Amino acid sequence: RRGSTTPTSPASALDAGMGATAASGDLEGLLPGDVSPAGESRTRRESLSRWIKRTTGHHLDARSDKGFCEGLWDGVVLCRVLETLAPGVVNDALRADDPRLNRHDSPDKFLHKHNYEQFVAGAKRVGVKGGEMFSLQDLGGVTGSPGSVLRCLEAVRAAVGVDEISEDTDGKKTRAASTPETSQS
Repeated sequence: RRGSTTPTSPASALDAGMGATAASGDLEGLLPGDVSPAGESRTRRESLSRWIKRTTGHHLDARSDKGFCEGLWDGVVLCRVLETLAPGVVNDALRADDPRLNRHDSPDKFLHKHNYEQFVAGAKRVGVKGGEMFSLQDLGGVTGSPGSVLRCLEAVRAAVGVDEISEDTDGKKTRAASTPETSQS
């Protein structure tokens, strides 16, 4: 083990080569080679998938980067996460059945790009920095980086400070703040 220097954020820990658990403080001082990249990515996908399921009710395939990103490709779930945790930050998210899509030659591509732009604008409004964003290509392009998608969603979770939304029997929604315990679920 090296000195007791701890990165100040999950993103900086991940950039330093530490696993997601080290980024959240569970394995302080973990050496970069202590967690395999494949295992780290899987752990991060599983954690984010559970968080998105608790927040929106939408299940993402956490078995692979490709499956995880395919579930986010059209941007509907991305916008729903933000809108659920920080109402009002997404101005105009579209759903796949939106009649406005019929005006476009390529409705799927338009939906994908439009919702991505809405997500980026909303994420910036809640405090996610430009360097923590992923590119449109990262959601499924040949040269994309799924790790960038994971880092961005972790930054959103940290910036919003809400780990999940729950609804009581009267339909009243309550927010559970992110804590080291809840963000590791």
